[in-house]
Amino acid sequence: MKEKIIKILMDNLSYVYCYNCSGELDDNNCDDCHRKYMNWQISQKYAEKITDEILESIKEKLIN
Repeated sequence: MKEKIIKILMDNLSYVYCYNCSGELDDNNCDDCHRKYMNWQISQKYAEKITDEILESIKEKLIN
């Protein structure tokens, strides 16, 4: 399960958008944006850290 969560994070947290489109990729707004759309990706280590926090939260919820 941990590996699946890491893959989901790595696959989905791979782009940076400015506040103009917030990920909707509105070409009309992108033309005015000086930053444009950029490729980006979190590190494997950080994806693992987030995954551990998610799994710990689920574990605590199941215990309580």
